[in-house]
Amino acid sequence: MLKKIITYGISILFVVNANANQANAATAYPTKTIKFFVGQSLNTLNEGQTGSFIFTVSIPDTKPILRSAFIEFSGVSKSAANPQIELSIGGSTVNHELTTISDKPYFIINLDTMENFSNIKDAGDYSYTLDYKILNGSLSLANAFITITYQYSTQNGYPTQGSLTSSTYDMGGASALNTISWDANTLPNNAKIKVQIATSNIESGPWVFLGPDGTKFSFYESSGETIHPRHNNSRYYKYKVVFSTRDPSVTPNINKIKINYSP
Repeated sequence: MLKKIITYGISILFVVNANANQANAATAYPTKTIKFFVGQSLNTLNEGQTGSFIFTVSIPDTKPILRSAFIEFSGVSKSAANPQIELSIGGSTVNHELTTISDKPYFIINLDTMENFSNIKDAGDYSYTLDYKILNGSLSLANAFITITYQYSTQNGYPTQGSLTSSTYDMGGASALNTISWDANTLPNNAKIKVQIATSNIESGPWVFLGPDGTKFSFYESSGETIHPRHNNSRYYKYKVVFSTRDPSVTPNINKIKINYSP
């Protein structure tokens, strides 16, 4: 899930899956997108029946940093007013209504499966199974592909510093930003994560990234810190994460950035 909004009374918590290791210069960490065939079935399946595709993802590059992973599941559905299918991979299960295209029996499901491929850490072959079950209606044709985007290392070791700047987030109106926190793996020795926030009442900016004292010279370095009130009464925000390491064999990793604000 790329973005999730949780409401607590009048406070709103934005949870953004950054899933980011140290971001680096393009020459050090170029981006690659690869599409893999998952499977195809011509068998007709009716309500309650199941099928599965066993497939392999081959990563040729060292130290890949996964940025996105989507499975496209398509096919032909018949014989039900609201046909539904259950898709499962890596212990995660979701149900989907088979919404057809232009009143034809064809459907396409795009499934965000990034969390299910978190074991991809280096070059190699990775095997997975995609299971599906017909909950309502029937399925007479099924195809599946997966598209993975990742960055990879072209040098020995990690760079000493890099940064990741988020997309623009809309709070829906002038709001007060309360706290910033994040979920991160235990930081290796000699590695650090620090964050700044920028706000604006115009979606395109300008963007000035500031730290906890309200200046561009400071950074939020501890999860749960109070956000400087200089950001209050703004509608839009961005965050910037700065990663650094003094040991080229390790890099900091952050999973989620959480911004708590009150409308």
